[in-house]
Amino acid sequence: MKQKEVLTETELKDLPKTALARKYKCSPQYVGQVLRGEKGNTRSYLADCIQSDASKILEILKP
Repeated sequence: MKQKEVLTETELKDLPKTALARKYKCSPQYVGQVLRGEKGNTRSYLADCIQSDASKILEILKP
């Protein structure tokens, strides 16, 4: 499994964590933990999906 990128605080603030949580039926806190790489939450299928969508959103938001 590839190493997940750690997001900056600015990138984390830009992401709609609540929308991602609603899509994947989990809590916004879990989404935040996954995106910050906390507690080993980055090794599941759900975490991979959240990371993938977050990357796509950040790509859209790039100036």
